[in-house]
Amino acid sequence: MKVIDLLQRIANKEEVPKKIKVLFNVFEYDEDNYKYRNVDETLDNLFEHLDFYKGIVLNDEIEIIEDTPKEDKKIEKLNEHIFVNAHSIVLKINEIIDRLNGEE
Repeated sequence: MKVIDLLQRIANKEEVPKKIKVLFNVFEYDEDNYKYRNVDETLDNLFEHLDFYKGIVLNDEIEIIEDTPKEDKKIEKLNEHIFVNAHSIVLKINEIIDRLNGEE
């Protein structure tokens, strides 16, 4: 999605991503005020950020940052039978996956 498309969605009060990144700055959407607030608070909000760059970023792509709970980020284990010759590697990878998923 481009910055200009995001602004159009905000103007139309449509659903927008909760967290985005524009030109190295991360912003979170404030639903009460219909604007993005800077996470680092170096700038007040996305609109000031765009004003600073005088609109040259309007056609730039934004990065949507997903904030999902850890349980939604589980990594599937590898199937040991697929990697018959690499059995010990698969076991080690699955051990690491268990630790990452909090299943020690």
